[in-house]
Amino acid sequence: MIPGGSQLNNDAVVLCETRDSSLWAGTYGEGLWRLNNGQLRLYTVADGLSSNQIRSLVEGTDGTLWIGTFGGGLDALRDGQFFHVTVRDGLLSDNVSHIEDDGHGSLWLSTTRGICRIRKQDIWDFVSGKIQKVQPVNYGVADGLRSAQCAPGYPSSGGGTRSSDGRLWFPTSRGLAVLDPNDRPATVAAPMVHLLEVAADGRPISVAESARLSPGNGRMQFRYTGIYLSAPERVLYSYRLEGLEREWVSSVARRVTNYNSLPHGRYRFTVRAGVPNGPLGETSFAFELLPHFYETAWFRYFCAALAAAGIWGLYNLRLRQIRQRFSLVLDERGRLAREIHDTLAQGFVGISSQLDAVALTLHGHLDLARKHLDLARKMARHSLTEARRSVMDLRASALEGHDLSAALSEAAPQWTAGSPVQIRVDVEGENRPLPEETEQHLLRIAQEAVTNAVKHAHASQVRIHLEMASRKLSLRVADNGQGFEQDEAFSEVGGHFGLLGMRERAERLGGELELRSEPGQGTEVHVTVPLS
Repeated sequence: MIPGGSQLNNDAVVLCETRDSSLWAGTYGEGLWRLNNGQLRLYTVADGLSSNQIRSLVEGTDGTLWIGTFGGGLDALRDGQFFHVTVRDGLLSDNVSHIEDDGHGSLWLSTTRGICRIRKQDIWDFVSGKIQKVQPVNYGVADGLRSAQCAPGYPSSGGGTRSSDGRLWFPTSRGLAVLDPNDRPATVAAPMVHLLEVAADGRPISVAESARLSPGNGRMQFRYTGIYLSAPERVLYSYRLEGLEREWVSSVARRVTNYNSLPHGRYRFTVRAGVPNGPLGETSFAFELLPHFYETAWFRYFCAALAAAGIWGLYNLRLRQIRQRFSLVLDERGRLAREIHDTLAQGFVGISSQLDAVALTLHGHLDLARKHLDLARKMARHSLTEARRSVMDLRASALEGHDLSAALSEAAPQWTAGSPVQIRVDVEGENRPLPEETEQHLLRIAQEAVTNAVKHAHASQVRIHLEMASRKLSLRVADNGQGFEQDEAFSEVGGHFGLLGMRERAERLGGELELRSEPGQGTEVHVTVPLS
């Protein structure tokens, strides 16, 4: 005996005998009993049932025990394991009062919200994870039922049966309902779908034709509806925004869709509407969101070109810095070469001349030899001082405390010391202070010209003429020496380094150097320098 008592929950409300000779009894609220070979076992929610309120039991052709519950939807017991499908999984109602197998692979469920037909294969696909939800076919008042309450004995039981001709009979709260699963369903027209309103960034736009929308925040809103007069509450909607979404999105009965922060591009919004197991109606709206200026291709190309120009500019700047450093090094080397030539080399020539004189007068002319030695010693000290000043880029000693005219007057006798050359310095014009660099270069030019006259021209007279005007300075060094041919005098190959140095000094001052010389006619070096 299955135990029971005076309480309603203990009452057995439904029985089912299965092919394995088991007797199953569903109780009002205590779970499911099984009697097999004299052994009893009670199954409850602790064993996997979705609800202890059992209302219907049916054995399927494959041995599955289908269990209709109140509050727990549809359960299935297969191979000792319970499976269940509820409203959350797509079922019409969690209150199943009766289950009927139509013999064609579907279960018909009487519920408090109508009749639900569900394919058994869909249930197994759902519990195995192949599909996310079941998609039953639901029947209500719009489909011919006089009442959606198909559990008239609620909360106890419902009832129903399948007659020998295959028709299904279901009691309802307003009479008996009959349905023939073999009948061909009536043709159902698709709902007429309309886009009611389209808004971009809160501004309504016309839906009559495709639109090109100005750059904005990419906020779009679509309002739509599907006209289905016989059962408007059964219309379900889905939509897709081509250009953003690949799959259809179900909105169920919601009739508004919003998008935020859409990127620029071309889109087509399509909405579908239909009733379960009926054809679908759809409509669409194409539009283009124009890009902001900083999102356009020409702006990206401009930025790329600007970046390339910046890199090129930095490269050129770096190259210019390297060249400038190299130029400074070359200038410094050139300066040292000129200074060494104009100071050390000439000093060593003078010392050599004095030593030669000492060698000639050493026998019997000790006083004269001593005089030449003293002069050679002074020249050596002077050359050493000038060498230090050249390396440290200091002013010549002759310019210390003197202007250019005084320095020329003081240094000229030293340049011709030890030789019979007579030298004269003339100064004309207003004596005015000059830039240090100007004085330094002009003094060296004069020194080189006088040294060449003494060393190479074998002159007996040298004249230095300095003329200062308001905007120009002129320096002339002329001798009465033997002169020379001027061809290739300034050539870097085979030329005269002293002449090249003088011209470079004049050009550094922004001036010009002019050379006049002919064999037997002497030489004149003329330098003009602009004054500011």
